[in-house]
Amino acid sequence: MYNNKTTDRKWGKLRFAKVYRNTFSINKTGPLFDPNISKEDIPNLFKNPRIKDVSNEYFDTTNVNILIPKGIKEVPSYAYLCVYNHEKWEPIQWGKIVNRNVTFIGMGRDVVYLPAFYLNGNILPIGNPFYISPTGEKHIFSISNQTQDIYVRSPGFFRDPKDRLQIINPLLNTHIIGINDLEGIVDTLYTITDHSDLWENIINIQSRNKYNSIELQIPSDTFALCDFTLYTQKAEKQEQIRNITIQTPIKHINTYENIDMITDHISATGMIGNIKKNSHGKYKVKIDLGGLYNISTIHYTPYTPSIIQPEYIYKLYYWDQEWKLFDEQKGNKNFLVFKYVPSGTIYRVRNETNKKQKNMQRIFSYKNGYLKWL
Repeated sequence: MYNNKTTDRKWGKLRFAKVYRNTFSINKTGPLFDPNISKEDIPNLFKNPRIKDVSNEYFDTTNVNILIPKGIKEVPSYAYLCVYNHEKWEPIQWGKIVNRNVTFIGMGRDVVYLPAFYLNGNILPIGNPFYISPTGEKHIFSISNQTQDIYVRSPGFFRDPKDRLQIINPLLNTHIIGINDLEGIVDTLYTITDHSDLWENIINIQSRNKYNSIELQIPSDTFALCDFTLYTQKAEKQEQIRNITIQTPIKHINTYENIDMITDHISATGMIGNIKKNSHGKYKVKIDLGGLYNISTIHYTPYTPSIIQPEYIYKLYYWDQEWKLFDEQKGNKNFLVFKYVPSGTIYRVRNETNKKQKNMQRIFSYKNGYLKWL
């Protein structure tokens, strides 16, 4: 649960930037023990002399190096890495600046950070936010002059454990079967478990066989997905198989949803519906690939009921050295589409009226139709 790698069957995907232990002994490190640093320039976390960084006892970490931009003339002695929690950036690691360079030791992976100064109780960003991947690579979020449409069906990723199980259940123990009708090949590629993430599941496939269709053997008559995407390996990159179609008749439950929303390569759309048993008494969904393909990766998103409610206004913000309001829309029980949003950066959707939705707010990235909670 705390290893920053797995998805917990009860709580889902949990990622931690740091783990500090409160000790009996005093740990004389950091800005608190620097006589040249004012208390007003020290974040509250690091005013505690008894905390000890034990992150590497729980998960793999990465040391992060930052070069202070030349445009910043006045450089203090310390910089901080911050994570976004409770609608604000919170410092969670310090680094001593030497010749405009600073190293932050032992940062958790699969997490987004913002480098900043902390002066007189204020966070002062000193660069773009960045993401440390599960393997330790750094990806910088930098706003682009290009735009994209952003689809959302929730202001945040967290769902109550009871709701999480209800979302996963329609897919639990679903067998994903690769079929090649010409050669009589039938391979089980993957079986969905209760360790699935609610928002993003990327499954690497080892089979070298080629398939013209996929069969989903589901446990009941309820078929529910927000997205199902297949990739094939072309040279050194993966390409989406874009012309797949679901051939099994599915009766939608919500009139505003349709079957094409499952294969439109947009993670915030989707459909829940019912199917009939086949002649062998099984519940199966056939997906035609429109050709013969080797499948390298399966990307699936379970169906999460939309919480975009019509009585609320939802505001989309994007990061460009600060949070900037892009647009606001009235809810609709389905999903929202924000058109022509600056790409390349991070985003958040805010419901200012409903306390529960306000508290579940989370930042995300968005690329090629897919939302990734961060």
